[in-house]
Amino acid sequence: MRDVVRRARDGDPGCERVLADAAGRAGQVVAGIVTVVDPQLVVVGGELAQAGDVVVGALRDSVRRHALPHRFAAADVVAGSLGTRAELVGALELARTETDVVEGVAR
Repeated sequence: MRDVVRRARDGDPGCERVLADAAGRAGQVVAGIVTVVDPQLVVVGGELAQAGDVVVGALRDSVRRHALPHRFAAADVVAGSLGTRAELVGALELARTETDVVEGVAR
């Protein structure tokens, strides 16, 4: 996957097309979630976020095209800022908030 993302960022039209097509299909699924849950924001993380607008733009367009309209503004789709560390940071935050340890001292 990394090589495809790198090549797409470097302007390889085949890799750009593969990622855009995949993001468009994923956008159909995300649109269903957006229709039901009605979030304000959808964040694309990890390696796919590093592909930039090739993935994020295609996903955003697909969500807007397939989600049922709401009385509020549609969810925006953005690239996350944590990159490939997103899973690690999320796991650490979950451990921090869901354990009985407070500032290094067990309760």
